[in-house]
Amino acid sequence: MRSFLLAWLLLSSIPAYASDGWVVLPNGQKVGVDQAYRKNNQIRVYGQGRSGMSVKLVQQGVLIRMAELAHAKSMPRMAVIKVSDCGYRGNFAQCRIVGQMLAEGENASPEGRNEIVYFRVADVLSGTMVEEGRTPAR
Repeated sequence: MRSFLLAWLLLSSIPAYASDGWVVLPNGQKVGVDQAYRKNNQIRVYGQGRSGMSVKLVQQGVLIRMAELAHAKSMPRMAVIKVSDCGYRGNFAQCRIVGQMLAEGENASPEGRNEIVYFRVADVLSGTMVEEGRTPAR
């Protein structure tokens, strides 16, 4: 019993990664994610990286999970409508993004005065993290 308590105390001091899983980035690193579908075809995804991981990589993991969720609902496009809590908490990068799943020709509903950025789901899932309408840098 004592060893169980000791193990629990040690594990509980480690920053919690999302119970809903991991996103494996193209470079092999993992981002812990937690996600939820919301009303009006919105998605909320929170990501947290391992110690020393950059915020940019965590954002990439969050976008990949958003694309997976949109793909699961047969939506070909998505829009980032709100980015919050992106930065470091101690040594751990984290980011929370609210997105909206979109059909062809549909526009996102703005949330406050936030800039809206559109992505094609297939592009994100293939590793091309380029905003819709832009061409990838070579």
